[in-house]
Amino acid sequence: MNDLTDNFDKYPPNPAGYKKPPAGFEPHFSSGGFSNHNGPFYQKLDGENSYRGFYILDRHTNGIGIAHGGLLMTFIDGLLGMTVFRKTRRAPLTVRLTTDFISSAKLGEWVEGKGTVVGTTESEVYVSAEIYVGERTVMTAQGIFKPQRRR
Repeated sequence: MNDLTDNFDKYPPNPAGYKKPPAGFEPHFSSGGFSNHNGPFYQKLDGENSYRGFYILDRHTNGIGIAHGGLLMTFIDGLLGMTVFRKTRRAPLTVRLTTDFISSAKLGEWVEGKGTVVGTTESEVYVSAEIYVGERTVMTAQGIFKPQRRR
């Protein structure tokens, strides 16, 4: 444990009952305010594999009480971006993001995802990801990212 995982009181309460993330997941703080505002998101780095996850809070839901599609798209875009960064060590920009909604995620559920690099060119990285709740696939995505040149 560290200061981040010991200090969970800084996060908004979860009306469904706040729980710590599964073993191996640490809080992820982005350098950009948008992702931090939408979280809290967590990540687990396991060799070449990258995982992210979060609990569906009340503020993440839409009018019918399931995870808002825009939040899921934000989450999977960040997951794909992290996957590209781990491969290239350069900040990536999203060029194209294609998503498919397979099922819904409900209040209080742990949503987890894994990204995979499926190809590279000199200037682009092709990635795919799946996010799921347990064994249930919630969303899949394919993306093209452009790693930025170092200055």
